[in-house]
Amino acid sequence: MEKKKFWVPVITGVAGLLIGVGLTLIVIHLYRENYAIVEPACPPTLTKQQADSYRNKYLSTAKPFTAIIKGFNVNAQEMNAWNCLLKNNSQLGSFRAYKGMDEKGDSLLIVVGVNTAGKDDTTLYYRAVPLNGGPCPPICDKN
Repeated sequence: MEKKKFWVPVITGVAGLLIGVGLTLIVIHLYRENYAIVEPACPPTLTKQQADSYRNKYLSTAKPFTAIIKGFNVNAQEMNAWNCLLKNNSQLGSFRAYKGMDEKGDSLLIVVGVNTAGKDDTTLYYRAVPLNGGPCPPICDKN
């Protein structure tokens, strides 16, 4: 008699656990599209010729920067470009963002991956907007 009493709570507990897991999986399946994380689209790509042209145009008008750099502010579009580069080539060691200027004279960033030897991976470039991004100073918090 005692053995029957022992198995009843165990079987009830296991059954409750299985039902709970089953209901959780059903709810996740029904509502997963409402909570799916949507990755932003990659920014526009550039050819090597465009990247070189934009960088050279910027360099022809750039003013020297002589302040001590305390840090960098990286904007979301630039970080998205890094993620897109990494998806395309998981062997990248780091990233670089070169300042550039387009045909209209608007500032842009040329984002490129860097291989483990420290060289630019020139197979893919992304164009990013330098909105609130750049060295600190001048893009700094007052604190």
